[in-house]
Amino acid sequence: MSTNLIKRESGYAWVMVALGALFIAVSNGSINTIAIFMAPVTHEMGWLRGEASLAYTFATISFGLNSILAGHLSDRFGPRPLVLVGAVAVGTSLFMMGRVTGLWEYYLLQLVFGGFGCAAIQIPLLSTVTNWFRYSPGTAVGLMNVGRTIGNGFVPFFAGAMVASYDWRQAYAILGVSALVILLPLVLLVRRAPNLKSDAETIAAAAAKFLPTGKVMSWIGSAAIFCCIAHAIPLLHVVSMARDKGIAPQQAASILTVWMIFGLVGAVLAGRMGDKIGMARVYLIGSIFQTVMVIWFLFAESYGGFLVIAALFGMGFGGVMTGLIASSQVLVRPDHRGFSGGIGSACGWSGMGVGGFLGGLLFDIAGDYTLAFMVATAAGLVNVTLLIFFQGAYKRGVEGIAEQSA
Repeated sequence: MSTNLIKRESGYAWVMVALGALFIAVSNGSINTIAIFMAPVTHEMGWLRGEASLAYTFATISFGLNSILAGHLSDRFGPRPLVLVGAVAVGTSLFMMGRVTGLWEYYLLQLVFGGFGCAAIQIPLLSTVTNWFRYSPGTAVGLMNVGRTIGNGFVPFFAGAMVASYDWRQAYAILGVSALVILLPLVLLVRRAPNLKSDAETIAAAAAKFLPTGKVMSWIGSAAIFCCIAHAIPLLHVVSMARDKGIAPQQAASILTVWMIFGLVGAVLAGRMGDKIGMARVYLIGSIFQTVMVIWFLFAESYGGFLVIAALFGMGFGGVMTGLIASSQVLVRPDHRGFSGGIGSACGWSGMGVGGFLGGLLFDIAGDYTLAFMVATAAGLVNVTLLIFFQGAYKRGVEGIAEQSA
């Protein structure tokens, strides 16, 4: 990263990036541990994989729908109170998951975890950090996504180690306590972007330069649903697929770690590219790469094969996540970014929930993951098609604004 880039932005802006990355690492990484807990939980509780996958659907859809409210409240009151609620909800619900006795309790705790935990943390922090950055918001989002990719790789790996060393109930308790210890002290460091506290006239003037928020997010949100279906299926089920093919549990868990390490690289590169060529284009490029790669998981038979495909897919995944998140922020007016980010999150996490459930349901129907990964590929193609049409609509809209201003 260049010295000039660092100097151009406020020093505390970079602190906010680091805080956002850490909060997102813990919360987002934890939501994906269902992939690690699925086998031991279903074995002990006697649940089908489709039933267990539905818990992930509850978590993600609750996350997405409550993101709209969390984003709106963040636009009005700032991020800190929401992040405090989210930190408490994440840690407490994870701890209590280790004490469930029935499926309905598991579903309820996943609802709390996603809707009152992850939503209250991630959308307020993403919109706030974007507003801290005047010159390089794409880079900021890309660096925050480093936290997402590290969390998605490390937290499930840590959970897998805890399950192997103890059992799944104790592992959930350890995750919950760890989240509380890490996140609660850091809430005091979260600050609202100063330019939104007193520069209302600048915001009003800038609003005239943006397309209507509803128009932008109708395209981005629709694409996000199919984009997230395409990567939710492998994200939630690739570990189980690998185990079904005879790969050891800890090795299978490490597939996600490799995926997320390369996703980290893709996220950072996408952010820097987005500041140069536009985030919508980066979102499209990452989506194409992701769609091309997802079907290849079906042909992996060895541990090494899974690692290679996970690494390549991870590059596209990282680019997609940065492109989606940043597009829902930088393409709309500054005082709408919490709300628009909430819409993007609602659509994206709804797609994640549908994809995760479809993966388990189609496995139960077909007896393997072939049909599920074909559906993931089809969803990716729909996403790419929508983004191509959005490119044209966005260009025409911007040109119209320029003509009116001339």
